[in-house]
Amino acid sequence: DRQAMITQSNVSPDRVTKFAVVEVNGDGYLRRVIEKPDQATIDALPEPVGVSMNCWRFDARIFEACSAIGPSPRGEYEITDAVQHSIDRLGARYRVLSYHAPVLDLSSREDIAPVAQRLRGTEVRL
Repeated sequence: DRQAMITQSNVSPDRVTKFAVVEVNGDGYLRRVIEKPDQATIDALPEPVGVSMNCWRFDARIFEACSAIGPSPRGEYEITDAVQHSIDRLGARYRVLSYHAPVLDLSSREDIAPVAQRLRGTEVRL
């Protein structure tokens, strides 16, 4: 969740605003993915506010959804737009798995050293 990312991860409050958030229905399924939400949108969502970490399990409808969407305002084809299209127009459902745990973000080169420091001495078990 968003608060866990701020308090337990290497993600600052201003940086967490760059992550998409999710709105989940009462049955635990995704209702909306909101890219780069403003503060009013975040405030309107129930706590805990979920952050989309983009680990998806798709069926064949995602291909139709990808074909149907256009570029975002940033000029990119966004998987979250295809997901939203598949929900709104194709009847796809995505179960949301909620975790209240830290996430170590590696979005930029500057993240490598702090993440390496945080993981130093951690035993890897597969």
